[in-house]
Amino acid sequence: MAVRLVVFDLDDTLYLERDHVLSGFDHLERLCREALGVEGFGTACRDSFLADPNAPAIDRAVVRTGIGPALEAAGIDPVAELRGHRPKIALCPDAKNLLGILPAHVPTGIVTDGRLVTQNLKIDALGLRERISTVHINDPSRGGHFKPDTPAFADLQADFGVTGEACIYIGDNPAKDFIGPRRLGWTTVQVERSARLHHTAPPTPAHAADLTVARLDAPELLSILP
Repeated sequence: MAVRLVVFDLDDTLYLERDHVLSGFDHLERLCREALGVEGFGTACRDSFLADPNAPAIDRAVVRTGIGPALEAAGIDPVAELRGHRPKIALCPDAKNLLGILPAHVPTGIVTDGRLVTQNLKIDALGLRERISTVHINDPSRGGHFKPDTPAFADLQADFGVTGEACIYIGDNPAKDFIGPRRLGWTTVQVERSARLHHTAPPTPAHAADLTVARLDAPELLSILP
């Protein structure tokens, strides 16, 4: 069946999530310099993150720099600042290539989990409003459904009047990205970026994508797209 809808995950699929984190630490460095006259907090966050991306970088940097009382006195929540800053991020070159060659008549979408404000700021920074037909953000902090649940994918099918067999979902995390759309008959594609944050193996065969690629402009992916 011909593909009639192409949907993407966001983080580590269209851009590198680590770039958002590092942008946030740069923001914290500027904020603490301007608001507190303190240098080095954002740099300490960055150093901790680069040493171990799975460790709580901000908490470690607060301890390392002793900045906690000053942050509290100024009413600065560094986690909230990271989530709410306007990030300096860019599409991965292969993602930009793919979005540029998809036919204009084929609708595109994003299904992503994350805080509504944070994900919208990323989408705006990446210039995706002009490139993507529709966006579904599943915000776990607001309750409701999020991946691997299927409602966002079922809603997209209904919105565009297509069956699951005519849809493709492209993501990065087999722990949650693919089992939901696969239940609805979607074709699923995993992009394995070397700089991704989550190096997760599929928990079960049902969690695995139908196709795995290193880049979004890989010939084996382009061959199944419209």
